[in-house]
Amino acid sequence: VRIILWDEELRLAVEPLEVSIRMMEILYPVTLVISLLVAAGITALFVMLSAKESAIMRVLGTSKLRSRIMLSLPNLFSSLAGLALGLLAILIYTGWIGAGPTAGIWGTRTLCAVLYLLAVAAGTAVSVAVVTGRNPLELLQVKE
Repeated sequence: VRIILWDEELRLAVEPLEVSIRMMEILYPVTLVISLLVAAGITALFVMLSAKESAIMRVLGTSKLRSRIMLSLPNLFSSLAGLALGLLAILIYTGWIGAGPTAGIWGTRTLCAVLYLLAVAAGTAVSVAVVTGRNPLELLQVKE
């Protein structure tokens, strides 16, 4: 939709807003990608911090699949709980579900939530595979 403004004062007031909107159209996807990478990186970091527990489980005879599941579930459940709380906060802030001005952005919220969960799952899966794929005795060695 293009609106032609003849009033110079109104045009001067609207022009900076149009520039800001164009900037946000560029920055929103970049911000989304960065947040997904951060989500994957943080879950990978949490799994890497529990490498010692993974090594102990493997030394005690736990299978690789079982230790992978045991390392993955806490990250996935905590991320799911945090996402549910975040969506609940958005619902409360915007006035629950409604036909207000925020009704059209539910698709965007759902897409971002699904992308976030996929990033968490990918980060967890890759780091769990790396941690459990290594030799357990190698993980237990103290590096100086």
